[in-house]
Amino acid sequence: MKLSSCLYDCSIWHLRREPRRNSFGISTFMFLIDLNEINGESSLSKTVDSPLAPLYSLRNEDHIDSSARDLREKLLTFIAAASPDLSSRIVGIKLLTHLRFLNFVFNPISVYYCFDRHEKMIAAVVEVENTFRERKLYLLGGEEGFKQTFEKEFYVSPYSSVDGLFEFALNEPNDSLEVSVNHRERGAVTFEAGMRAKRVELTSKSLATRTLRHPCSSLVAWLGIHLHALILFIKRFPHHEKHEDQYLQKPHYIKTKSS
Repeated sequence: MKLSSCLYDCSIWHLRREPRRNSFGISTFMFLIDLNEINGESSLSKTVDSPLAPLYSLRNEDHIDSSARDLREKLLTFIAAASPDLSSRIVGIKLLTHLRFLNFVFNPISVYYCFDRHEKMIAAVVEVENTFRERKLYLLGGEEGFKQTFEKEFYVSPYSSVDGLFEFALNEPNDSLEVSVNHRERGAVTFEAGMRAKRVELTSKSLATRTLRHPCSSLVAWLGIHLHALILFIKRFPHHEKHEDQYLQKPHYIKTKSS
């Protein structure tokens, strides 16, 4: 049987507009996981017949919060708190993310695409994670569709203020997908991030090809963020300490020493 879960070849870029222009881009791959096929307590080997599959796994604690509670249940609880009617109509969820590889995972952004019984996308949740392992969720959908603006209320980078707005835009994942995030401050867009991706069937061959092409992709993303921060530090970009503006920071999950 053909899997609904698949891979996406991704081109990702960041553009900082203020106080001076600075940009970088990377190529990587991500998984689109159908949570009806792969749950949050299994390795990929239960779904894909590949010698590399046991190296990849999806764990419930890697998303939303650190609990082992079923990932689908955690997401629906979050959506229900904002829109019970929307939550009750969701029957399918697909998660765009990096999987844990060799027991390491870091996801600057993951997206949950939610579908009704007619396979129509009716909601999406963008999950943003910072290097402090804090996470914040943003719910899109309903009458406002999939291009929406939110109060940022999250510390993402020392070179980006907590204040301002996040502008998200995304489409339904098909043969291609796009995700964009703008940070707007004082009426102007100061930072842009975007991703364009092409769908690839999830097979033993496609997994092997992309593992060899982009080994440890989420670790590379983690290292890349720190390297880029170092470059901005050397260029003397103004920065914001984590302890500043605590009253503006409202993550949904804060990692503790015991979690």
